[in-house]
Amino acid sequence: MRLIGFYLSLPFIYFVAILPDGLRYLFSDVFSIFIAKVMGYRKKVIKDNLTKSFPNKSASEIDTLMGKYYHHFTDIVFESFKQHATSPAKMKERIQIKNPELLEAFRKDGKSILLLISHHNNWEWFGSSFSLHTAYKGGFVYKVLKNPHFENFLSKVRSKYGMQPVPMKAVNQFLKSIDEPTVLIMASDQWPANPDKQYWTTFLNQDTPVFLGAERFAVIYDLPMVFGKLSKVKRGYYEMKFETISDDPKSAEKGSLTEKYTRLLDSAIMNEPAHWIWSHKRWKNSKSELGI
Repeated sequence: MRLIGFYLSLPFIYFVAILPDGLRYLFSDVFSIFIAKVMGYRKKVIKDNLTKSFPNKSASEIDTLMGKYYHHFTDIVFESFKQHATSPAKMKERIQIKNPELLEAFRKDGKSILLLISHHNNWEWFGSSFSLHTAYKGGFVYKVLKNPHFENFLSKVRSKYGMQPVPMKAVNQFLKSIDEPTVLIMASDQWPANPDKQYWTTFLNQDTPVFLGAERFAVIYDLPMVFGKLSKVKRGYYEMKFETISDDPKSAEKGSLTEKYTRLLDSAIMNEPAHWIWSHKRWKNSKSELGI
């Protein structure tokens, strides 16, 4: 069934990939209405997440934000399809780096970097096209899909611009193999495994466990940590701005780097609230439910 589903999906993916922007976003608009009004795609999850994250917003404001999120979500899906048929030169035009000199300074010092991003705006485009904007060698961490056919297809798409997709379980192996200045891109904003053993803080007005793994990797491998804020300029165009979290992670107090990442991410989402991945079950359990 997985193989059948994969081959049935390919014609649609290829069709959307070759459409001009205007037509593709028209399809996205129609599809967003369908999944919101007809399917009710993860409506309860999205509404609960938004209501708890923005307690001062009225019910009508939450509904408006939900509508904007559905539009953004389908844009991201259709943009991901487009990547299959986008040349390196065209993809480079889609994301502008505001301050490349920040990373370049680390590279000239021969330092590898852990670049923390989030599922905010089109993280897939940025993660897979990063090598087009820098002399750094690069890899980005991702979660392996259960469908092996889609996994193989997406791996090829994600690596077409020179980046190396790194499965979550292979991060240590990847970091141990570094033999030249390298950037490893990681998103640390989703519900972590073993939440009772992670770092708890306030994120989007809620008690939230945050993955400590990124901080641990930075300390173990002495990697400067940098935050990447991806903003939407207009449909299909984004800009990235970097901010150093720490250039000396080994000297930082445990949890302080994760806390700074969370504060920067919180601010970025508050600036563009419709563009984060609200359909994810970010808050699965409370502290009391976990016995913390």
